[in-house]
Amino acid sequence: MKKRIENIINHDKTATKLETTLSELEAILKNLETLHPNFKRLMEYYSDFQWQKDCEDSNIGKLKVQCAILSQDYIYDLYQKQKEVNFKMARIALDYLEK
Repeated sequence: MKKRIENIINHDKTATKLETTLSELEAILKNLETLHPNFKRLMEYYSDFQWQKDCEDSNIGKLKVQCAILSQDYIYDLYQKQKEVNFKMARIALDYLEK
């Protein structure tokens, strides 16, 4: 009887934690959805001649601005992280949907 009660309590804790996590995830996904159009524009800027010109002008002191966005590694790493997180979310979602 004691094992059954412990089992029920453990499953209840799991369900409660999942419910909280899903609520947090919904809020994060809403933020991502809001940011997505801006991210697309960022990637367009990054692949555009204007970014190259801005980067060069910043490097030679013509533009007096210190921004991470003018670092090629920063944008590439951000893109890779976005891709990695998206794949991870897709794998988790597929695992849930296949069960």
